[in-house]
Amino acid sequence: PGSDKTGQPAPPQQAGATVMFSVGDVTVKKTDGTTAVLSANNTVVKDDVIITGPDSFVVLQVDETGTFRINENSVFSLSRIKDSGDTECKLDKGSVYSKLGKIRKGESCRINSVTYLASVRGTEFLSSYIEGKGEVSVLDGKVLVEAVSKKFEEKMVESGTGFSITDNEVKTYRLSSRNILLLKKFSLYDYVQDLKNKSESEMKQIFEDILKKEKEIDAEIKELDKTVPQI
Repeated sequence: PGSDKTGQPAPPQQAGATVMFSVGDVTVKKTDGTTAVLSANNTVVKDDVIITGPDSFVVLQVDETGTFRINENSVFSLSRIKDSGDTECKLDKGSVYSKLGKIRKGESCRINSVTYLASVRGTEFLSSYIEGKGEVSVLDGKVLVEAVSKKFEEKMVESGTGFSITDNEVKTYRLSSRNILLLKKFSLYDYVQDLKNKSESEMKQIFEDILKKEKEIDAEIKELDKTVPQI
């Protein structure tokens, strides 16, 4: 680990998440109250609060865990990062897509929303809390959902299924074709091995390839919207 100028062992490096991509208005609020623009290759540490504006998003990667795409109009933080192998996130509003294919046996990841807790050990799902409505939509794997208020029994939400909670009701439902396409769009942000050593041009190429695929999915969604009435 090395030592500082006094000859004492240097403190262990704080675990963090690396910013893969940042688009639009994305800021980070530090625990000392200072704020800064969040850019690619920045490091986000425990309790940093990420705030995204309209038409903005940021993708984080936690080593040996997976990626988190924080979507527009969201407030998100990491309250634990690889702490005894576990990662814990806090979603105050908006939505985050978690792609957690790198979690090892015995480790877990949890998303804490205002109304629910979602626990996983390797899966892909969207968590949201928007205007009083909490939702979990699972593309792949299983997510255990618990109520903060004990309003409902814990539920296992499986692949292709959604779960929502409001003040008035709790329900589970099959995801629509449109929902699944949207999740597939968010899922394009794969874990990048050896991220810290990737050059700016390599990351730019990865991002451009993703944007092409996003446009293809957007076109599919547009076609679907022509044929399926939106409720």
